[in-house]
Amino acid sequence: MTQLRHLYKLPLVVVILMGFSFSAFSQVNPKAYLKVEQMKVDPEKWREYVAVEKGLWSKIHEKRKEAGLIEAWYLYSIALPGGSLHDYNFATVTRNRKFSNLIHSYPTEVFNEALPGMDIIDLENRTYASRVLMNRNILALIDEISDLEKATKPSKFAVVNYMSVQPKNIDRYIKLELETWRPIHRELIDTGVMDSWSLYSVYLPHGSKHNINFITIDQFSELADIENPYSKEALKKVYKRKSLRDIDRELSRYREVVHTEVWELVDYVN
Repeated sequence: MTQLRHLYKLPLVVVILMGFSFSAFSQVNPKAYLKVEQMKVDPEKWREYVAVEKGLWSKIHEKRKEAGLIEAWYLYSIALPGGSLHDYNFATVTRNRKFSNLIHSYPTEVFNEALPGMDIIDLENRTYASRVLMNRNILALIDEISDLEKATKPSKFAVVNYMSVQPKNIDRYIKLELETWRPIHRELIDTGVMDSWSLYSVYLPHGSKHNINFITIDQFSELADIENPYSKEALKKVYKRKSLRDIDRELSRYREVVHTEVWELVDYVN
């Protein structure tokens, strides 16, 4: 079975490293995996890039979903921060339940069914010409909560928080996220402020050269809700006497927020 090899196939060395990374984070039992690919697109090529993703690749992802090779696929523009100095301005996210589906998930049969009559090389050339792939990361889902009524339709905005946690603090950090921060996010979701919250470990890349090893993603329907989602009423209901500053100070002992981005949804297959 042939594949779309050049763009998306992961080499054997990556498979070996993935196995090593999993043993390093054995305390985490992933519920799902995300493949996050971050692209740099020149402003004059934005229309062409979006046309390639929405008009061609989305059709392939629809067939991949029908075949059970993926759960979902999303295309985002990076709304904030921006500017020519930022490394990337678009991102695609592919969700899989099975780790094995991260590899060999582009069979030629799916391509031919999605885009009959089109040559694979033509698709690859248009893709390469429209963007530069800057990063490819694999994330392992630790926990997530969402509004069930909105779960079938992805949120318009995602706040992506990149964390650095020292190895000695990993267990404590995860415990604080799940026992301290999860309840307030549950309240924000129940009151309609937030659509979902999720916690991920960075499965790949892994090693001493990569200081970001955890990511949280907060999803919102309205941009206005992002500015100040933690109301005094919600905090008082969940924490009684604790302030947001107290809670954040405790968590800051075990993790550093390296940076935060706001992503805006462009297209999806769900």
